Amino acid sequence: MDEVIRPDDLRKAAQAKEVERAQQIVEADRRRADERRQLQEAFMNRQIQADGKDRLHKALLMAAERGETHLQVFTFPSELCTDGGRAINNGDPHWPDTLVGYAKRAYEFYKAELQPQGVG
Repeated sequence: MDEVIRPDDLRKAAQAKEVERAQQIVEADRRRADERRQLQEAFMNRQIQADGKDRLHKALLMAAERGETHLQVFTFPSELCTDGGRAINNGDPHWPDTLVGYAKRAYEFYKAELQPQGVG
């Protein structure tokens, strides 16, 4: 290996590495976007489980036994609301209208099955 590396060879090697890194970034972005799309699709299609009321009842009892007064049942990204979560964050009384997919079904389940009469 008596040959000296020329500056042009070094530039080409650096450019090739730069292209490789850019391709890796693009591929990683594509995978993340695909994963996000799959998660959003799963959220939109998810249904309330048949034993949902019983499971929630047990969770509420366990929380009460621990002295807790709140129970978080599930969360979802605000970007899945029709307004990006603005109505919820601002306490808009019509915030349920912005829910979609599983969040909408869960809220409807709550209203029909769980909400005490007279509570808004």
